[in-house]
Amino acid sequence: MRAFRPDTYELSRTVEVGIAGSAPASFTGKTSVFSYFSSIKFKLLLPCIALLFLNSNIYAQNDVQRCGSSDYMELMLQDPVFKQKFLLKQAEIKNQVSFQNALPPCTNPLIIPVAVHYGTGITQANQQCLIDAAQAQVAQLNLDFNDANANAGNLATWINAGCTDLGGTEGINAVPVDGVCMQFYLGNQNLPAGEDNIGGLAITEGNYTWSGGADAPNWAGYLNIFVDDNAQGFLGVAPFSGGANPNGNGVLVVSDAFGGTGFTGCTSGANIGTDPIFNNGATATHEIGHYFSLEHTFEEPNFGGPDLPDTPPQNIPNRGCPTVDTNTCMASGCLNDVRMPMTCNSYTGNFMDYVDDDCMFTFTEDQVIIMQATAAEQGLWAVDNIAINCPAVTVVDGDASICSGTLTGQISDWQDSVETDNAAAIADANTAVEVTYNGGPTNSNPAGCDNLDEVVTATLNCFGADGIEGNADDEVLPLGTFTLTTFPAAQNP
Repeated sequence: MRAFRPDTYELSRTVEVGIAGSAPASFTGKTSVFSYFSSIKFKLLLPCIALLFLNSNIYAQNDVQRCGSSDYMELMLQDPVFKQKFLLKQAEIKNQVSFQNALPPCTNPLIIPVAVHYGTGITQANQQCLIDAAQAQVAQLNLDFNDANANAGNLATWINAGCTDLGGTEGINAVPVDGVCMQFYLGNQNLPAGEDNIGGLAITEGNYTWSGGADAPNWAGYLNIFVDDNAQGFLGVAPFSGGANPNGNGVLVVSDAFGGTGFTGCTSGANIGTDPIFNNGATATHEIGHYFSLEHTFEEPNFGGPDLPDTPPQNIPNRGCPTVDTNTCMASGCLNDVRMPMTCNSYTGNFMDYVDDDCMFTFTEDQVIIMQATAAEQGLWAVDNIAINCPAVTVVDGDASICSGTLTGQISDWQDSVETDNAAAIADANTAVEVTYNGGPTNSNPAGCDNLDEVVTATLNCFGADGIEGNADDEVLPLGTFTLTTFPAAQNP
C-alpha cells in the first residue's frame, strides 16, 4: 500500500481550487485532508479488513485507488463558503457550453506551460532521471490531449463497427476530430529566480508540497504537476476546475505512475515511472481532466457539472484492461477493486474511468467542450516562459534488395524503427502527430527486374517558433530513407 499524506494546513489558511475557499470548520490546528477524511469513514471500512487480509497477495501487488479527487472535493464541499463559490463556478461553466454543434477544427491551440515539482522521497541524486521523466510525461500529455496516443482510434473503430451506443446518444460524433486543442510545454526560459530549474527547465525538487491550493505561487501561470512517492493508495489527486485560475495550483501524481509511453522508469531517491500497470502517463492525464472540470464517468454529474450526451453513464468504475467485442458490442476483461473478474460497465476507454493505463485512451467531444470552457484564457498562462523549438530527431535509414517476389515486412519494419526512435519528437507539441512517407517502393518489382532504385522518405512537420501549423516558419524534419534496389535482368538466374 502506498502512503498518501498531502500537505497539512492551518484552519485559517485559504485553500483555492480554481476559486477561493477555506478548510471545513471541523478542522482544528493542523489536519491532513486525507487523514480527516479517512477518520470519518473508518467504521465503514471495518467489514473490509478481513477481505483485505484474505487477498493480501493481490493487494500487495495491485491494490491501487486510481484517484482521490472526488474524496478531496467531498471534503472541501463541507465548507459552505467554498461550496457556494465552487457551485457558482460550475454553473458558469455549464452556461457556457453547448453540446449541439460539432467542434471546429483546432487551428489555434491553447498553449499551457508545465512545471514539475518533485517532493517527498525524491532527490536530485539522478538529475537526468528527473528530466527524462518530466519530458516523457509532457510528451504523453500531448499525445493524449491531441487524440494521438497508440490506442486513440479504438473508440471510433468500435462505433464504426456498429457499437454506436459507445458514443452515448451521439454515436460517432462522440469522437473529437482534433483532440482537446491544447498543447503542453515544459517551461524552458525566463524561469522564476531562486528555483532549482534543473537542466534549465521548469523542474524543482523538495521545494513544494501539494495541498490543493496555490502551493507553488512562484509558478503562477503554469500547470504545476507535483510528484510525490507517498500517496497512500491514490495514484493522483486534483482540484476540480483549478485550470480556470492557474495561480500556482496543480495536480498531484504518485512518482511511480509519472512518465509516459516508452519511458522505462528510473530512480532518483524514489522510483519514478516504474509501476508495471500505471506507468504510461495516464494518471496525469486523468487528473488534468479533473483540473479542467471533468468528473469521473461513473459519477457525473456529481459536482454540479452537466450531463454529457456522448459519454455513456456508468454505475461503477471499470478496472483492469478490457477489450470490446465488436460482434456483440460487449466489453470483457474488467476487474473489481481487488483485481478479480467482474462485468464491465459501459467501458469506452475513457480517461475519466479507472482502467489501467494501456486501456484508457480518449476523451469524448462533450468532455473536450467542458475542458475548453473551463481553461483560463491564453493571457493567464505564462507563455513567455517557453521557447517553442523543433525537437531533435534521429535519422533512420533502411534498404532491401530483391529481384523476384514481393516486399513483405521490410518497409513496415523500417517504419516501425523510424517511429520508435523518434517517438519523443512525434509526441512533441510542436510537430504533426504523424510521420509523412513519400515515394516508392511499391510492394512488387518492376517487370524484368530492371536495375532500379526506389526510395521512400520519412519526414515530420515542425510548426516552427510560432507553434502554428501552416505558417511560413514550418520546418520539415528528415527522419530517414528506405531504398529498394532491384537487380538487373542479367543477374536473374
